[in-house]
Amino acid sequence: MSDEQKNAKNCWEYWNCDMAVRQTCPAFTGKAGNKCWMVAGTMRDDGIGICPKTKNKFASCLECPWFQQVNPD
Repeated sequence: MSDEQKNAKNCWEYWNCDMAVRQTCPAFTGKAGNKCWMVAGTMRDDGIGICPKTKNKFASCLECPWFQQVNPD
């Protein structure tokens, strides 16, 4: 894990999402990058912007390293 990932304040920073993905992401547009797992639609893969969680084939947010970093317990 890079220092950037360790110090990320939002999921899109952790995953280094490009602006095209960010602009279609409900967590980014809803300013909820530190609690993206609570935002409907973040697990989508609609061909426009692919959420890294979907791209990496996580079955749920619980498997996401960003979620685990923000919620260590």
